[in-house]
Amino acid sequence: MYEDFIPLMDFLGDNYLFNSKAKSLMIATEALKCSSVKFTDYLVKFFNSGFGFYSCFHISLNKFYQRDKFFNQRKGAILNLASRKLPVRFILLFTKNNLEAVKNAANFLATIFSKYYSNSAPYSYNFIIELRLLLNPDGNKSELFIPDPDCFSKTSHHVSDLFFEKQIPLALRNIPICYLKIKT
Repeated sequence: MYEDFIPLMDFLGDNYLFNSKAKSLMIATEALKCSSVKFTDYLVKFFNSGFGFYSCFHISLNKFYQRDKFFNQRKGAILNLASRKLPVRFILLFTKNNLEAVKNAANFLATIFSKYYSNSAPYSYNFIIELRLLLNPDGNKSELFIPDPDCFSKTSHHVSDLFFEKQIPLALRNIPICYLKIKT
């Protein structure tokens, strides 16, 4: 999110959102700027303005591991948004290199959900997890693509079981049917 985000949101609100020309607003972000309490306070005020349609943050957690230089800032931003119960959709992208990070992110998100969203009704539209597999139109040429369904299945079952246990809304995207193995 750039420095001119607040003036842009004010413009959109005044010209499109508050007079019902738009039906939804989704902000795709890594949420780093949301670690600022002042910025998050603005978002709470903006989203609670009563424009009466669906809105949420799409937050990509492709790099949710401690060696990422923005890890603590990203974690703080998520906590900031969650403590104010702002609507979020977390995107967990499975790649060859981040299967352990996906598990860690899933555990963190399950904790966030339990602490801030599970007692909010209706929470199903305020907190959603989307699991994605890297779309790979070039076959196995991408070094990030997971070519082995068993490798994907092991991690995805761990993550899915955790979210189902906590009753966290879950969506799947770009996942071939052959990668979805039914546990026996």
